[in-house]
Amino acid sequence: MVELVTKIDDLRMKILEHRKHGLTIGFVPTMGALHQGHGKLMQTSGQETDITVVSIFVNPKQFAPHEDFDKYPRPVDADLNFLESHHVHYLFMPSIDEMYPDDFITKISLSGGVSENLETVYRPHFFDGVALVVTKLFMSVFPDIAYFGEKDYQQLCVVRQLVKDLNIPIKIQPVSTVREASGLALSSRNAYLNSDNKKASELLNKALYDVATQIKLGTPSEKACNEASHYLLSNGFETIDYFVVRDSQTLSSTIENDARILVAARIQNIRLIDNIAVNF
Repeated sequence: MVELVTKIDDLRMKILEHRKHGLTIGFVPTMGALHQGHGKLMQTSGQETDITVVSIFVNPKQFAPHEDFDKYPRPVDADLNFLESHHVHYLFMPSIDEMYPDDFITKISLSGGVSENLETVYRPHFFDGVALVVTKLFMSVFPDIAYFGEKDYQQLCVVRQLVKDLNIPIKIQPVSTVREASGLALSSRNAYLNSDNKKASELLNKALYDVATQIKLGTPSEKACNEASHYLLSNGFETIDYFVVRDSQTLSSTIENDARILVAARIQNIRLIDNIAVNF
């Protein structure tokens, strides 16, 4: 049975006791509204570590005033049932006051590298907020391994860089994206989709694979991405924030390693992101 913990000090004491017995700790940070994408993270932690901790915390520091913090889905009872079925040991669900008390003044500021462009152009506040909450969560859980999904690919790269820069002794383990049968990447925000725009949203993954195919056939990546963007805009999407090919390690437009195709697009003001790997 999953044990609910709401206080940082209480969680630290429990983790310390497990460490005294030589047990390894896996950690899955989430904002709730759990789905099988999160489940895969938990399953991987269960296979690789002795104790799995999941956090649910909708982090206000990564939402701008005009974004969906207040209406972000919070199905707590369903999430608890989900955790029970995935053999999680602890649910860490702190309050906002526990994470950010009234006298809290610290910020983490990212600049350059993998934190530039892509999401940052459209959500300039986002990764500073992610870096802050992830650091706080890491310092609360002290895991051996933390699991992050590849769907939020730039976030994964930022967290890796954060751990490297701050010498945080935690392994960041990526886990591949879980998809519906249609190819749509699982996301908590999919709950916003109605039957009509969900059908259109399923074209996002198709467009990614079409670009990968065109690139392998010799089409320049920029041309392939532009054509895919026009395809999405002609089939229900309102705007394309970006549709690009980037280096999988640096997120630079200069490809030195494997490549990643990344897209962010809006359909009826619902913002969806996705990505796939591509080898030239």
